[in-house]
Amino acid sequence: MAALLGKRGFRHSRGGPPGDAWHDASVSIVIRPAEISDEDALTRIEQETSSLEVSPILFPRRPFFKNARPEEVLVALRDDEVVGFVCLRLATPWASNAHVLTIAGLAVAPRAQRKGVAGVLLEAAEAYACERKIERLTLRVLSVNTAGRALYQRYGYETEGELRGEFRLPLGPGGAVVQVDDVLMAKTIEPVPQVVSETAAADR
Repeated sequence: MAALLGKRGFRHSRGGPPGDAWHDASVSIVIRPAEISDEDALTRIEQETSSLEVSPILFPRRPFFKNARPEEVLVALRDDEVVGFVCLRLATPWASNAHVLTIAGLAVAPRAQRKGVAGVLLEAAEAYACERKIERLTLRVLSVNTAGRALYQRYGYETEGELRGEFRLPLGPGGAVVQVDDVLMAKTIEPVPQVVSETAAADR
């Protein structure tokens, strides 16, 4: 499991839950909040991973922080190099919905894929949510993104709904346009139990 490094980030030297075949024990993965200086690396990762199998649009080349704020993003580093990110936002601006964060983006550079990075980012997102007393994490994933759906399921996300035929994308044989569902997934975040020392308990 990821270990908290103060309030700056997480260090992980395992590849996720037991039996995760993507484990690379020889290299640790560090998660920290994004910084402005990460923008070039994040822009490159977004472009390298842009695909109609994971998003209904191909992202135009643009500076990463044109569409996200640094405080919304956690980055993953291997050997001090940014190799992935997760973007977390409030689901809506409404107070009645303030207990929910949505995963607005998750990507790992192709060279760092299948090494446990995505799983560590999901664990860090959950820890980030816990610190802020967030009760639910939600996300949307295309039905054709079977690898992404399997990853989320492995980390405890459940399908809560589907928008059937929400998108029409050229993913069929010979580039034929086919209907693609938008799958809604979510995970309930369990609060971390408060540890009370024996001394503190005796003082009550």
